[in-house]
Amino acid sequence: MKSTGTTDFVAIGQATKEENGTLFVYRTPKFYGTARGVYVYNNGILLGVLNDGELLKSKLYDGHNLIRMVWGSHRDTVYIEAEPDKNYYFTNETKGGLITPIKVNFVQLTKKNWLKLQEKNPY
Repeated sequence: MKSTGTTDFVAIGQATKEENGTLFVYRTPKFYGTARGVYVYNNGILLGVLNDGELLKSKLYDGHNLIRMVWGSHRDTVYIEAEPDKNYYFTNETKGGLITPIKVNFVQLTKKNWLKLQEKNPY
């Protein structure tokens, strides 16, 4: 599936200031398996597909949100009880490799750390 993420950090940065009740997901550059997209779902509905260094933003449902990140056979799921006046920031973390199995995790960030991560983005 074609990527649906963005590398428009200005637009996303503006959205972090203006929007609430929103999920922001950032796929770090140099992520293992760069040829594969990371699929992000909420309550079973595909929100988007991220390639290296891309961002995704999506409104959350008030209340229950089951966010799933799928990369090949690797999956991680987080549960968010969304509050309408709060944003949620995530990135990926990958551990393992050659000798040990690869483990892919969602990592929740504070808004401050999310903005720092964007500043470091090489794209």
